[in-house]
Amino acid sequence: MILFALALCDLLNLSNLLCIMMLGAVMTNLCSSANIIIEQTDRFTPPIFLLFFVISGADLNLSVLPTVGLVGLCYIVVRVVGKWIGAMVGSLLVNAHPNVQKYLGLTLIPQAGVAIGMAQMALVKLPAYGHKIQAVVLAGTLIYELIGPVVTKIALTKAGEIGNAEPPACPAPVAKA
Repeated sequence: MILFALALCDLLNLSNLLCIMMLGAVMTNLCSSANIIIEQTDRFTPPIFLLFFVISGADLNLSVLPTVGLVGLCYIVVRVVGKWIGAMVGSLLVNAHPNVQKYLGLTLIPQAGVAIGMAQMALVKLPAYGHKIQAVVLAGTLIYELIGPVVTKIALTKAGEIGNAEPPACPAPVAKA
């Protein structure tokens, strides 16, 4: 299905990234064995993610950063505010728990993989601006990945999701006879 979807995207000049994301969403919601497939793919995806982030970071041209300073700052702030407001409005619409409404957006800060993929596409689709877009997105991602986990931990602690629970006890090893 993945190869068929990619071929169809190339034929119709559609976004491969968005198509594959949609394929994953459909599979997760319609396939009865989605959890098994996800569990198995989680075993081999870490090296692929590592390669993706290394290649993306290797393309970062730091000399472009000073030319996009204000735009980069706006991108970072607007992305965080947009995720926070979007998560709050979405959780209000589905009547989620008040803690979810208040803190979910903050836990989404470090999630930037799709933005990196889009920045890579910008290099090809918008050659005149691609390096500037990529510099803004990658610099923002660096900031999100440095600050995001700390903010996520604070939000999860304030929401009562972590910090108060006792860790599960490890079973004692069984002696071999």
